[in-house]
Amino acid sequence: MIGVADSTVRNAVTSALNTQLGQNPCNNIADHVMLCLPPGTSGSWIAYAYINSCISVYNDDWCQSPSGLLHEIGHNLNL
Repeated sequence: MIGVADSTVRNAVTSALNTQLGQNPCNNIADHVMLCLPPGTSGSWIAYAYINSCISVYNDDWCQSPSGLLHEIGHNLNL
C-alpha cells in the first residue's frame, strides 16, 4: 500500500468489515471502530476521526499511542 491514499485503504478496510459482519460495524455491533493502517500511505498524517461517528483511523505506530487513541475517540464523542 506504499503511496496509496489513506482514504483508499480506509474504504477497503471498512468495506471488508461490512462484508464479513454483514453490516456496518457502527450499526449496533461496536461503539468504536479503530482502524490501524499500515505504514506508507501517502501524506504525512497521524490520525483522524469523524465527529459523532464510531470510526477513528490511525497511521502505523500511532496505533500504539494511548493519548492519540483517546484524542481521536474524543472526536467520535463530539468533543
